[in-house]
Amino acid sequence: MLLVSIGVNGWVLESLSINPMIGPSVTTLIKLGAKDSILIVQKYELWRLVSPMVLHAGLVHYFMNMLALWFVGAALERAHGHWSLLFVFMVSGIGGTIASSIFLPKFISVGASGGIFGLIGACFADVCLNWSILFNPSLAGRSIIKHGLILFVLFLDISLNALIGLTPLLDNFQHLTGMILGFLCGITTIKRVSTNFIGEFQRWGIFERVKQIFRIYFGLALSLFSIIGGIVVLMNGDGTTSPCPACSVISCVEFPPWVSYNNRWWHCDECSTVSAVVSMTSFQMNMTCPSGLNVTIPLHDDYMNVEFLKKNLVNVCRNVCLKQH
Repeated sequence: MLLVSIGVNGWVLESLSINPMIGPSVTTLIKLGAKDSILIVQKYELWRLVSPMVLHAGLVHYFMNMLALWFVGAALERAHGHWSLLFVFMVSGIGGTIASSIFLPKFISVGASGGIFGLIGACFADVCLNWSILFNPSLAGRSIIKHGLILFVLFLDISLNALIGLTPLLDNFQHLTGMILGFLCGITTIKRVSTNFIGEFQRWGIFERVKQIFRIYFGLALSLFSIIGGIVVLMNGDGTTSPCPACSVISCVEFPPWVSYNNRWWHCDECSTVSAVVSMTSFQMNMTCPSGLNVTIPLHDDYMNVEFLKKNLVNVCRNVCLKQH
């Protein structure tokens, strides 16, 4: 799909100001199924809750995700099977896209990061459930150092992906929500290693049985309830309004902030979702700014070429709609 997206983009990689991940344009990604809250809510394109998981913003995004999937996913699959892996990945990925659609409705995003962070969350669930074995000196021995190193690598991976998530087309809401759902699903799908072989027999009284049943079904029930509740909240909105507009700073920060607006490597404005209609009979273009304001641009000088306008609509939006910058 990465090759398909670049091919649909005319085998051209966009500039860093358009796509810092070295990949196709936003228009191409939307065409192929990127998360677009307006299309999900107003056009009922619910398949966009799943399709972003097979798309990537560019080469940097792709290789970061594939490395994480290779190491974390392979370890989980060997330990707990492919069905558990698939379940955690899908629930976390879809849940992350729903959260992003609610809190960042005007931002376009793609990637399998929600599902991959779900696998990381499942790893943490595995560690929590089996902590008494993994970090028990008498059982783990020198392997404690190895287990500690694995935890360090997981935290490092989270930190790196969170930093990359501050760029356009990537989404830290997907990351955070995916990891939480992955942890909850991991509590349900991951089995606790028995310690009976060393004589630590558990007492299976009523309280222990209730606690075991609660542990098994609580994570699954809460995860599915969150997804269903999220879909209800999303579809009852208009696809343009966020309950927390200031939360966008969690997922995107313009860089470098110490230079002028036009000289920054990338921007976190909402011009990627701007729309326009070009009329060659009246020689003008009608564009709807992110604020909802309709502006009319005469087609002359730099704005005479229709293909140029379509290709550079984001920059035109920034020059016309965001003059305050």
